[in-house]
Amino acid sequence: MSDISIELKLLQPRVLVQESLVATTTLVNHGSAVVAAPAAYGPSPFVYELRPARENQTVRVVSSQGAREATSRGTPQQRRPLPFNLGPGRSLPREEDLATLAVRPFAPAMYTVTVSADTPDAIGPSAPSRVQVTPPRPAVVSSVLGPTYDRRVAFANAEDDGAFGILALADDAASQESAVFFRANAQDRFPKPESIAVSVPTFVDANNRWVAWTSGGSLFATKDWGVPTARTVLLRAALPAPGGRVLSPGYFFGDDTGLFVVLNGSTLQAFRVTPEGLVEAWSATVSPGLERLRIRYAGGSSGEGVLQLLAISNQQGRRQLRLQAWNVKDGREVVPIRDVAEIRLPFVAWSLPVAGKGRADRLELLTGPSPDGRFLHSSFVLEKNTVGVPEQSIPAIGEPSDEYAMTVAGNGKIFVVARTNAGRVVSLHLPGTGWTTVSDKVPPGHLDAYANYDRAWVEWLDPEFGFRRSRLDAE
Repeated sequence: MSDISIELKLLQPRVLVQESLVATTTLVNHGSAVVAAPAAYGPSPFVYELRPARENQTVRVVSSQGAREATSRGTPQQRRPLPFNLGPGRSLPREEDLATLAVRPFAPAMYTVTVSADTPDAIGPSAPSRVQVTPPRPAVVSSVLGPTYDRRVAFANAEDDGAFGILALADDAASQESAVFFRANAQDRFPKPESIAVSVPTFVDANNRWVAWTSGGSLFATKDWGVPTARTVLLRAALPAPGGRVLSPGYFFGDDTGLFVVLNGSTLQAFRVTPEGLVEAWSATVSPGLERLRIRYAGGSSGEGVLQLLAISNQQGRRQLRLQAWNVKDGREVVPIRDVAEIRLPFVAWSLPVAGKGRADRLELLTGPSPDGRFLHSSFVLEKNTVGVPEQSIPAIGEPSDEYAMTVAGNGKIFVVARTNAGRVVSLHLPGTGWTTVSDKVPPGHLDAYANYDRAWVEWLDPEFGFRRSRLDAE
């Protein structure tokens, strides 16, 4: 196949760790006759080599077959590419995402990238292209675990030019390490966001996702993009007053609309999202003195449901777990401020399903520490306003801690993680008898725990790499 050459073009010369890295590989027939070539669809024959500039870093070789082998049990059979007759003087481009093929993220480095193929005959390698992979610098991060254990993450990245890019990821909880962040409209740069929110579906097989953020007195929203070269509509609405923050998650419905909620002081503002616009739908007054709050949608896929606000208020040193709810369509209050329980110790962490259909969801709450360093675990069935299980005392960590997260697996196992002031991340499977070290020297910032049916993970930010994750083991 000496009449065929192979060319490589990278969509972006610079990407973040775990960001989409799209390559266009083109076969060109320089001869005067038709030649057999691999088709631009179906199984890919291309193998990409990413060679870092520094010799002490690992050379990465990625391909469609390699990705299948890395994500399958055993060794899947090689899939032959589909045949295609390439005419004289014609070219055949194919687009692939190297970050997806890599399965695990590329480490920060300057890479020289080449591509080759060995079917039906040897082709290449191509002339080299270069790409710089750098660690992300998130200004704000939002993450949420959906009802079917899919996890969504969005963050605003501080770019070198002083502006900010918006990136989002959506994948199964067990596949976060191999999932890829896509960038909203790569050509766009935004002022610094003050808050950011992802959204979750209220129905199965949802294709539309939304991301929203506040910046400079405005609320922005755009569809979560799954195609790196696509441009999506950017919606914007002025906030009634400065200082509001968008709560995560938002929700999207079967009619291609969504709902995001902004909290500004004691006012809750609901914004309706459609492909054409972003408008304030209604507003409501919330309980004063809020220390912590969570929102949850209970209803069907058409948006005929209620928005619940669960909050811990602190007025004159008295903490109360409180519940309010409004009709999603018109903002009519359906549950006035209701005290669920008095909270004796400071808030530490909690876990609550973000969506449901009116079922009695359980809130898991961790408070403390008490004077002896121990924590208290309480469980509430919200619709009954009762403690579902007796309160449990949780062992002390043994050193001061400043960040916590909590998650509940589908099988009912509860996991808590903490970052100590010394930078150690520890975990506990409740009720547990002692904390287990997950990682040392973790900087402050983003800390999250998430789970699927029977497994759980902790995630944090490594400033020299990006998002790190570790599996949590039950005792």
